Amino acid sequence: MDKVINILKQATNIAPLLAQLQAGRVIRNTLSIGYRILAVVMGLALLSFWVQAWRLLGELKFFGGLAFLIWQVAFPYAAFLAIKTLYLRAREIREYPDSDYIVVPVVAMLTKTSGEMIFIFLGVMSIPAMLLTWLGGGVVNYLLGMDLGFLGAGNIFFAGIFAFIMSWVVCFLALVLTQLLAEWTLALFSIANDVNILRRNAASTNDEPVHQEPVPVQEG
Repeated sequence: MDKVINILKQATNIAPLLAQLQAGRVIRNTLSIGYRILAVVMGLALLSFWVQAWRLLGELKFFGGLAFLIWQVAFPYAAFLAIKTLYLRAREIREYPDSDYIVVPVVAMLTKTSGEMIFIFLGVMSIPAMLLTWLGGGVVNYLLGMDLGFLGAGNIFFAGIFAFIMSWVVCFLALVLTQLLAEWTLALFSIANDVNILRRNAASTNDEPVHQEPVPVQEG
């Protein structure tokens, strides 16, 4: 009978699992794996876009085709750097220290990572975008996702400069805004953590027995 009881105790011992759940290891490991899978999915989506873009080569003249080849060489390099950034940041989630607060630091880190990815990708692609705007004609509208026709047909040079400048403007705006959002998230986390510490200290203080000085007994 004692053996059966011991077997049942071992089979239903969830204390180690509860310890890992409380420390956040299960959540951190799951998020880490999930975001690395997301990095792979994003890489496949960008690869599909890159492959489909090759059909545009036949619509270009010599110099336009040369600019397009520069774009196509730079695109997978920029995409790889951006995806690798997400992959490495996702792997860092597993190394976070045990804490009662698990999701908030991860959200803040990934918010900042998204800005870093945009900065790296558009920074690398800024020069190919400028060259393709100068030489690529209407292909630019498809690849850049924006129509520069408002600058006028005779302002191709300024359209290329505009594409280059806008790439870097979006780079820095993405970096600053995502950093700001991450700081707001961490600020709220810090406030919640401080409130939690104060609550615990107050509870421990209330649980301590009140020490009273002994009242002297007067003889007489």
